[in-house]
Amino acid sequence: MVNRLTPATECDHVVPKAQGGTDDEGNLQAICADCYKAKTEREAAEGQGRRLRPSFGADGWPIWPE
Repeated sequence: MVNRLTPATECDHVVPKAQGGTDDEGNLQAICADCYKAKTEREAAEGQGRRLRPSFGADGWPIWPE
């Protein structure tokens, strides 16, 4: 998340494997669990032709639709 200090605990593919991304080091990034979940849900929705938009809580963190 932007402007938050959260440990990066997930290894993420910058370009998803489903879109031709590789396991090469240049296509991997460390991100926090919340960012990983949001990115994965957004990519899955886009793959189904949908687009997710988050709302934001009072603390500034995005709230993604289920």
